[in-house]
Amino acid sequence: MLKIKEIAIVLLAVLASLPAELEVCGHDESFRNVTIPESVVLDGVSYRVTAIGDYAFKGYAKIRTVSMPHVEKIGKEAFYGCTYVKPTDMDSVRSIGVKAFARCSSIGPVEFGGSLKTIGAYAFYGCKSLESVDIPDIVTSIGSYAFYKCSGLSDVQLGPSLKKISSRAFAYTALEEVTVPAKVSSIGSYAFYGCSALRSVDVEGASVSIGASAFASCPALEHVSMPDAIKKLGSGAFKGVTFKDVAGSTLKHTAKALSGKAFEGSGCVLVEVAA
Repeated sequence: MLKIKEIAIVLLAVLASLPAELEVCGHDESFRNVTIPESVVLDGVSYRVTAIGDYAFKGYAKIRTVSMPHVEKIGKEAFYGCTYVKPTDMDSVRSIGVKAFARCSSIGPVEFGGSLKTIGAYAFYGCKSLESVDIPDIVTSIGSYAFYKCSGLSDVQLGPSLKKISSRAFAYTALEEVTVPAKVSSIGSYAFYGCSALRSVDVEGASVSIGASAFASCPALEHVSMPDAIKKLGSGAFKGVTFKDVAGSTLKHTAKALSGKAFEGSGCVLVEVAA
């Protein structure tokens, strides 16, 4: 096992659990490539390294890669503003804290492991090089602004256990298609606002609440499929889109009018597809 003086990070023994655990709370600024070890020995005692603490690498411009195969928790703003950082080996990560990777503009594809449960608010805010995201099966909620202004994000796969997409989670991204899984009961306000390339939206659940302006300012929409029962359709949820029935009459933007229907068209004028 590595001695504490041999690793390129500073550790803090604060987690009260058995076996004893450590979290990363700082760094040596001379290193560009960091590997978080599975364990370290301190005064003859072996400690598992299970977390990267709040602000641990915040603003560290030199860091290029960080491998974390045994880390379970990434704290608040842990890598905030690390322009060039590229995280790898995230198979054991269970939670990603608020603003953990915000403004990390060079992050490319991120591969989450099957252990991930929580993606915090602003987690990847402004990561403009992030192009694709596959949300693991057991994630139940995506925090507000989680992928806000990830301007290169064109593909997202949402896991089947997802229940909540928070406000502005994917606003101003480059998404082209969105399939909202059946268990999602809430799509927050402005969740997909300003997705100028968004062409297709499929909401699979039996019922869902769609927040205000959730899909507003999406001028490329060609296909929208709605669930059987919309619990709530917020103000301006599809602002700029005209929905028409099979006879060509304009439908009001209400839950009752749009529930259980699919629409096709172009230029944000969508006509109901006959059953």
